[in-house]
Amino acid sequence: MSMTGKDKLDSLFINQNYNDKSQLIDCFSHYCHIADMYAEIENSIAGVSDLKERIGYICFGKTAEKLNIVHSKNGHQVNSIWGR
Repeated sequence: MSMTGKDKLDSLFINQNYNDKSQLIDCFSHYCHIADMYAEIENSIAGVSDLKERIGYICFGKTAEKLNIVHSKNGHQVNSIWGR
């Protein structure tokens, strides 16, 4: 069975060397905040993925409200880096 493009990317992402995990947590939190601000300012939907922990964070602006897909005003964590 051959690997799909998504499977290949998953394998590459998970096997990267992440030496300083505490720094990664700070970075993820920082970029989640930026995504929140972007979604609010641009009235859009923004996402951030933590490739090591394999989680994603989706932020919702007014566009999500209009499409009736808002999960919370504070963003929504998903258990995928692909934003499903």
